[in-house]
Amino acid sequence: MDRYEEDHWIRDWFDANEEMILLHDALCCRRIFRLIQEKDEILSEARRFPEQNSLFPEEDLELGERDREGLAAIGAYKDYLEYPEDYGGEDHIVYQFGDEYYTSSVPRTPIPPESPEKTRALLVAYGPLNVKWAAYKKYCMNYKRLLEDIASVCQTLRAFVRMEFSSLEKLTPNNYVASLHEFLFHERAHKWVTNPAEGTGFYTYMDDVRIHLRLQETAPGSGAFKVYEY
Repeated sequence: MDRYEEDHWIRDWFDANEEMILLHDALCCRRIFRLIQEKDEILSEARRFPEQNSLFPEEDLELGERDREGLAAIGAYKDYLEYPEDYGGEDHIVYQFGDEYYTSSVPRTPIPPESPEKTRALLVAYGPLNVKWAAYKKYCMNYKRLLEDIASVCQTLRAFVRMEFSSLEKLTPNNYVASLHEFLFHERAHKWVTNPAEGTGFYTYMDDVRIHLRLQETAPGSGAFKVYEY
């Protein structure tokens, strides 16, 4: 991916995507990784797009009438898959006039045909080449973030087992709670729990989990101090 961003040689995109497909297949045999499968068709579309790139100039990526028709057909079929009860058959509506009841049948929207093959302009994302690449890279980074989060959690768990669990004489609920409290509130807890400031983990600053104590005035100029937990 870095090489593609340097030279914009479409073969590098194709090769990077083949590696991503292998990674996807390896990870998604585990249930937790199936959370990233919502748009996994982007990988297969990215495989098709570079294969076609040498045959057509980039100007062909502009949406034409055929592309718009295909986009409308794809949207209609997706809507049908999400709300099948709104398509096909009839709705029966009952009217009342005085003491008389009348039934009227209203046909629902016909079931649309299955989605057509996407045109080259619609593959990966709608737009020029740089827009397609940006959308593709953003999707691939989902794998990176998930793997980094798992690595951070595992690093913290290993420290917890090493520092606390391994020294327990009895595995009781009270000892579990005490060991967790010791792990989180120890003066060196920030060295054990992964965090970005210490360079020991992969959490962002929005996920900072350091816990420490700070002496601070209860109000500015009050002269009264308390130990606050952060």
